[in-house]
Amino acid sequence: MDVAVAWENLVQAIAAIEGGEGDWEILAATCMAAMEILLEYPPEEVLEVIEASDMPTRATVSWLAWEGSKLGGPNAERSRGLAACWQQANPGRELIAAPAGASQQPMILQ
Repeated sequence: MDVAVAWENLVQAIAAIEGGEGDWEILAATCMAAMEILLEYPPEEVLEVIEASDMPTRATVSWLAWEGSKLGGPNAERSRGLAACWQQANPGRELIAAPAGASQQPMILQ
């Protein structure tokens, strides 16, 4: 699987959640699995595919960094790498901070 396919899997999982197409827990688990697969790619490649998509780059990277950081271990490291890659490409800009009181649990566990 290449990074574009991994990205498309995540986009489709997000669209299914947005559309309420099925069981929430299955959709959330699919979304988290798609995120984990995407985070396995080099952050430069992930950023490139996000920038080429119709999704807002800053918000998408912010969300991936936030949700990925809650997964712990290598996924947390990879999400921080993606955030650092975005910030290096956008000097002086900051990612969107999570709202005060936001859950520290991965989406799948909420």
